[in-house]
Amino acid sequence: KIGGGKVIIPSGDFLTGPIVLKSNVNLHLEKSANVLFSTNPDDYLPVVHTSYEGVELMNYSPLIRAYKQKNIAITGSGTLNGQASNEHWWPWAGKDIYGWKQGTPKQHDSINLPRLFILNESGTPVSERIFGKGYHLRPSFIQPFECENVLIQGVTITNAPFWIIHPLKCNFVRVDGVTINSHGVNNDGCDPEYSKNVHITNSTFNTGDDCIAIK
Repeated sequence: KIGGGKVIIPSGDFLTGPIVLKSNVNLHLEKSANVLFSTNPDDYLPVVHTSYEGVELMNYSPLIRAYKQKNIAITGSGTLNGQASNEHWWPWAGKDIYGWKQGTPKQHDSINLPRLFILNESGTPVSERIFGKGYHLRPSFIQPFECENVLIQGVTITNAPFWIIHPLKCNFVRVDGVTINSHGVNNDGCDPEYSKNVHITNSTFNTGDDCIAIK
């Protein structure tokens, strides 16, 4: 309400749905702060403008999201835990080793990725590429979208549903001193997409897929 400041998460366990960052706000995790994200897909509705493997769509909200904001930060020494596992989120990738079982939904079913590709190739407006409930495309963990001056520093991130740090169409992004331990499917560490002036330093990527992939 005052136009910015620091939101402090103290030591302890905190269960939450998606977090939305606004301009001039620093989400700060103190030592031993443990933020646990809900594993119920319904908590990530209504759908928002986001992206899946390079294609824009309306889908489940990223776990931490900022849209067209400036001067935002996630800092501190606590942990962000997406709680994804072979029981939650990962089975949607359709791979046995990540909990998928024959006959259960997966992202390559005709209603999911193939449908998204068709909508994209036909030039369907993003507002009409509606997924979310009833579909099986996982959310990114941290996604600043069309943001300027983004800092992600010091935190530990684990158990991500999908891509972990995903700056999309951003300018001036700094990822510094971050530790990522997440071995799920498509758990890329940091995927800057359509972004510029991105600086990644002093960080550890222990992931189930790419460490850093420039899109």
